[in-house]
Amino acid sequence: DVFIPLKTEFSVVQAGRSRVERWRGLALAAAKQSRRFSIMTVQEPVRLNEFLSNRSADGNMMVMHNAPDCLPIIEEAAKVDYSNDTTLFIGPEGGFSPVEIDNFKRYGASLITLGNHPLRTETATAVSLSIIQSVRSHGR
Repeated sequence: DVFIPLKTEFSVVQAGRSRVERWRGLALAAAKQSRRFSIMTVQEPVRLNEFLSNRSADGNMMVMHNAPDCLPIIEEAAKVDYSNDTTLFIGPEGGFSPVEIDNFKRYGASLITLGNHPLRTETATAVSLSIIQSVRSHGR
């Protein structure tokens, strides 16, 4: 429902006004193509620590990470209470920094993985959202 570009330690792409407007146009086109009644909101970029400190405490957070101790996304998605807001974090090309991962853990986020092979940010987003939507709609 909402896309929030995050400024992280390893961010390479800087989301300026033109990029945010492009994403808004893509959200509109995608909604029309899929015949959705609502259009995804694209917010202005925000620093990760600012987002974490201002978020609702009762929501779910899942963070895509490739450490060996991460849970497979399908297992974590099956445990989530979707009556609360759910936020999925997909990191930049270099992933999240160790400090950012520690901050996620401190805020109660679940660390998840798509497996051993890193994906591009765009691909990881599409795959992750598809898995979550499928589990949410049909169970596991």
